[in-house]
Parts: sequence; structure tokens; C-alpha cells
Amino acid sequence: KDSVVWKIAGKWMEGKPVCRLKMPMKGKREQWEEAHRKAMETLLDWLQKYEKIAYPVLGDPGIYASGSYLMRHLAPLHPCKVIPGIPAMCAAAAELGIPLCEQGESLYVIDSFEKQPLLFHKNTVVMKAGKRLTELRNLTSEYSVYAAKNIGMPESWIGEIEAYPEDTASYF
Repeated sequence: KDSVVWKIAGKWMEGKPVCRLKMPMKGKREQWEEAHRKAMETLLDWLQKYEKIAYPVLGDPGIYASGSYLMRHLAPLHPCKVIPGIPAMCAAAAELGIPLCEQGESLYVIDSFEKQPLLFHKNTVVMKAGKRLTELRNLTSEYSVYAAKNIGMPESWIGEIEAYPEDTASYF
């Protein structure tokens, strides 16, 4: 009951059987395969016991979510239904009251800037940049840049990156 998912969705899970799956969130995708295979086997076992199961994810299941990897394994063996969520970038933009992009513009989403050079376009979202916000702040002085942390949670923070509190990085 100490997970972020439980804190958000626990009231809907209370009193129901819960299976916790270990899903890697770091490292190379190839290294995740064994964990995904084991998780899929566990889910198939649960589907033998229960007519329906749910696999909640944070944000949207189609954007950097562990569920998308599981679906690749599970869907050919069992019917699955994906229910869309609200991506953090959309929740942050709504909270700020700003659009991510407007007509005729493109939106660029990158999962970090450790793996690739930061090539900023007018509308760029950098996900998972928590530990490198100071560096990001220094690279973006010519743009309007915002930071968001723990959107939708009690300890959330959102605002211009210059005002982001130092040493408070979060995965979310």
C-alpha cells in the first residue's frame, strides 16, 4: 500500500485481490524482457482465477507505460482493453492553462535528454528529466520553460523552471 498507484487508485482496489508485479523502470529495454515475460505469466494465471483483471498505470497507458510492454505479450493470448488516461504533460499544461501546441505546430516529446542531444523545437516536452532540471534550466534560457512534479498528487509542484525548488527531483 506504499506505491504511487495505490495512493491514487487504492480506494477502488480496497477489498479486492491485488497482485503486485515487479516491472523494471530503468535500464535497457532488452533487459526488461524477462520481467515482462514473468509478469505476463502471472497475469495469465490470474485470468484463470478471475473473469476480469485490471493493470493500472500512471498517466496514459500508451506513453512510456509498463502496460504497453505487457500488452505486446498478453494481447495475442487473451483479449485486452486499454482505457486511456491523462498523460502528465497534458495534465501539466491544463494546470498551467497553456496549450502544448496550436494549429500548424508540432509537438515533440522525448523521454530524457541523456540519450539524445537536446534539439529544442518551439513545443518540446522532456519527460523524466527530474535529476537534470538544473542542466535543463541552463540549456533553455531563450524559451518559456515550465517544470512539473508529481502532477495530481498532494506533493505536486508546477511553474516556471526558474522557480523550481533545487534538490527536489522526483521520478514523476
